[in-house]
Amino acid sequence: MYARIITLLLAGMPTLALAAAAPTYKQLVAKAASILQATVAVIFWIIFFYVAWVVVQSWALHGDDPKAVSSGKSTLLAGLLGLVILGSLWGLVAFVRSLLLG
Repeated sequence: MYARIITLLLAGMPTLALAAAAPTYKQLVAKAASILQATVAVIFWIIFFYVAWVVVQSWALHGDDPKAVSSGKSTLLAGLLGLVILGSLWGLVAFVRSLLLG
């Protein structure tokens, strides 16, 4: 039963593929830009939550340990630098997207 359903689905795939129109240059650029922008946004939020977690661990939970505070400071600095770089990349992608797509 399942083999027959899978066979019918696979037999219909070329029909679906041939029915689609070829993408234009603008559509390809828009798709690539949207994928890149979504990827940058996800990485941005992952770094943000990681830095927030390190700050909570370093100062709120282990504030009396100078080694933990020092490690937290270096991680905070690196995380903020990463967020600035990702924010710049996000803005650059938006600028190029508006420049190429109007």
